[in-house]
Amino acid sequence: MKPIEELKKPKVDYLFYKWEIIFLIVAILIPILSWFIWKSGDMVSRSGSLIVFFSLLSEFKLLHKANVKHIRNAQRVLQNSEPLNFSDPAMHVTIASLFIALIGTFIWGYGDIFIAT
Repeated sequence: MKPIEELKKPKVDYLFYKWEIIFLIVAILIPILSWFIWKSGDMVSRSGSLIVFFSLLSEFKLLHKANVKHIRNAQRVLQNSEPLNFSDPAMHVTIASLFIALIGTFIWGYGDIFIAT
């Protein structure tokens, strides 16, 4: 079997990950909206929990699609076909989800300190 780097990447459009991207956009908009509505560092800090929540929703959907991919790859191997690697959009959305969750955790813990009212 080939190393993972040599496996063929499927051609998948970003629209395949539309719900994951929508969750990430919501996660980004929440602290911005909370600042414009309340102008309070405490509320921005509280919005960090919602950033993490929506990032985790995105990651949960990504993991579900990864599990389906693993099952389909197992079927391909049983049929003597080459398994497929993860697509570039899958990797980009996964990295964005992790990055936004990390920022959300930081905002959740320290947002009221850095955003003084």
